[in-house]
Amino acid sequence: PDTALWLADVKTDAKGRARTEITWPDALTTWRTTARAVTVDTRVGSAIDRRIVRKNLILRLAVPRFFTVGDEVEIPAIVMNYLAAPQRIQTSLAVEGLELLSPAEQPLEVNPRGEAVARYRVRATRPGEVKITGKALGMEESDAVELTIPVRPFGIETLTSNTGSIKGDEPAGEFEIAFPADAIAGARSLEIK
Repeated sequence: PDTALWLADVKTDAKGRARTEITWPDALTTWRTTARAVTVDTRVGSAIDRRIVRKNLILRLAVPRFFTVGDEVEIPAIVMNYLAAPQRIQTSLAVEGLELLSPAEQPLEVNPRGEAVARYRVRATRPGEVKITGKALGMEESDAVELTIPVRPFGIETLTSNTGSIKGDEPAGEFEIAFPADAIAGARSLEIK
């Protein structure tokens, strides 16, 4: 969300002070607060303040933008601990559409105001979309993330052009497209423009 809270009319007390409460949206970012005031006798003032909204325990998965069939990739699961005490974290990775080559769960010790990394190996076996779900379960707080990533077929894109004409009452034309004999069945696609 772009706007967390909008208050068009807040009354101040005799000293010109007002108080309001906000519940920050579930967005890890820096929020800017802008306050403008106008008195009855048209004196004006303004102030700007910034607040960083974050979790005390954060999990990030460092994944590629896409996979290609046959790729074997290491996915780092980075856990950041902003708490004042060290944390024992149980990380896990679940995949749909990929082959998981590492243990699905790995424990981590994360120092205060530090980070640690669990590494998971995966292999892309078929084209389509895959879902990756990472979890970091801690003693005090937890975090999770779910990502959907495309898997491209192994091969190269080939463009073929054909021309012709359709005359009179002929509703359609014909042309032949030849796929290589060793082309992977799931990798064949056809787009006609």
